[in-house]
Amino acid sequence: MLILVVGTMSTLLAGHYWRKPATVTISNKSNAYNNHAAEFSACTPANLTGTVSATAINSSYMNLILQNTGDSACTIQGAPELQLVDADGNAVGTPAKQLTTTKTAARITLAAAGTVKAAVHFMAVGSKPGILCKQGASALLVTPPNATSSITIPITAATWCPGFSVSAFSKND
Repeated sequence: MLILVVGTMSTLLAGHYWRKPATVTISNKSNAYNNHAAEFSACTPANLTGTVSATAINSSYMNLILQNTGDSACTIQGAPELQLVDADGNAVGTPAKQLTTTKTAARITLAAAGTVKAAVHFMAVGSKPGILCKQGASALLVTPPNATSSITIPITAATWCPGFSVSAFSKND
């Protein structure tokens, strides 16, 4: 820790001015995790593969898991863009709502062969009367945060309903 004297401050104490040095504390401590993460480039679809897995039986939540297939570590921060697509690559419904902004999400260093996960929520068909759902999705198109290309993950036939959302990535311990 470095303490820097910036001047003096006057304080009225028992009818007398008390002069004391004003200090500003500047910490040169750093978050080793975040500084370490800054040394690596962002994870891109070229060095990632993905899978989805149900979190519980009959659950409308799934885990999206991405694995770093590259030879070195990379970083990922934020929520991915998700779109359900049919067998021809056409969009089914609207993209998932991202529940966390990149600025508020933790930056994660993903080691070679390491994985991260994001929670994906699908509105259950019939859970809200009058909601129109679309059938025919056969894959999940995943665009990692700050990427310009995507990964296509095959999924079992899925129905898109309004309320489709995704959280930011977190460590997959």
